[in-house]
Amino acid sequence: MTTHDANINLVDTNNGTLIKVGSELRRLEAPLTKQRHPSNRSNSSAETLYNIKAGLMYLWIATFLMIALFIAWLMKNVHHPFNVLTAAIKRLASEEFSKPIKLNGPSNIADTSFALEKLRKQLRQNERRQILFLRHVSHEIKTPLSSIKEGSTLLRDQSLGQLNSEQSQVVEILLRATDDLQRSIENLLNYNGTVLPRNDQNKQLTDITSLIESVLKNHKLSLRKNSISIRRNLSPLAFWVDETQLRTVFDNLISNAIKHAPPSSEVRLWLKRTRSGALEFTIRDQGKGVSCEHREWIFEPFYMGDRSTNSSIKGTGIGLSLARQYVEAHNGSIKLLETRQGATFKVTIPPH
Repeated sequence: MTTHDANINLVDTNNGTLIKVGSELRRLEAPLTKQRHPSNRSNSSAETLYNIKAGLMYLWIATFLMIALFIAWLMKNVHHPFNVLTAAIKRLASEEFSKPIKLNGPSNIADTSFALEKLRKQLRQNERRQILFLRHVSHEIKTPLSSIKEGSTLLRDQSLGQLNSEQSQVVEILLRATDDLQRSIENLLNYNGTVLPRNDQNKQLTDITSLIESVLKNHKLSLRKNSISIRRNLSPLAFWVDETQLRTVFDNLISNAIKHAPPSSEVRLWLKRTRSGALEFTIRDQGKGVSCEHREWIFEPFYMGDRSTNSSIKGTGIGLSLARQYVEAHNGSIKLLETRQGATFKVTIPPH
């Protein structure tokens, strides 16, 4: 029986005489009853704390996701346009003017895109004007040059009468100069015609060794004048190439070596098929070579290096550039190698 029950019994039994005692006991019992269930308040506090922590965690996750989405948006709408602009500038630097430049975006990016497109159109127009001008000038020079060469040939063959030794030397100088000038003009015309699309239909099985020998015959006068000897190491080799283009490659490289070789020196030629089946042609002269500051630009069109020349006709600066274009049209490569003396060029063309 609880104290509370006892109090009731006391009150009932003693007819109210102990009401005071019962009331006092109930007053004392109230705090004890409250102390009997302290977990109710602590559980409520723990639940509130848990809810706060959970809310903060959800808020942190939501904030993180928002930041990630913002960064992704920023990368797409800011970084991507700069990549496009960078690619466009690289195309302009590589003289590729065919693809229009148009980019939407913030005003500064749109303005830059518009300025680059305007520059592209202007460069393309200048390129066309340059090509037309060079073709016109080349044609105007080539026509009288052919007449000079024909007349010089008649004199050399003594068709118009006997020549003494001094006169014969003068005629040889005329022929050599006209050959050099005609080669320069042809290089100009060929270069202007080669924004080179690949054309495999022009390729045929060609005797490369015989092709090189025929090119060397065209330089016989220059070799004799400067007492330059040719040392060959040419393996018999037939290869699928565009014969006209490869003849120009060999002609420009051999002409370049003769121009820069000192008198009474030697030009060496190597031709072989590599283990992978590629054509490999190497030519080396004994000149002063190419300085480090010029090596990077040696294949650029119209670039004139600092090498001395044996030719009375100044070159156009496009011989090596044209050779590179023709080699690359065969999926090949042309390189200036590191050597102690002279300049060494190596041409590699993979199998057809």
